[in-house]
This record gives sequence, C-alpha cells and structure tokens, in this order.
Amino acid sequence: MDKPPDICTGKFELNSQNFIKSQTQKSHLNKVA
Repeated sequence: MDKPPDICTGKFELNSQNFIKSQTQKSHLNKVA
C-alpha cells in the first residue's frame, strides 16, 4: 500500500513539470512573436 501513492505523486510531479515547461515555452513564443 506504500508504493501506489509514491507512483501517483511521481506522476503528479512529472505532470506539473511538463505543464510548467509548456507554459514557459508558450510565453517565450509569445515574446518572440
């Protein structure tokens, strides 16, 4: 029962990191354009 939460939090962290990456890329593209 200890492992599933770790996997979930790991996925959540990955998703948040990817979201931040996409947001920064969008803002960067907007600045260039």
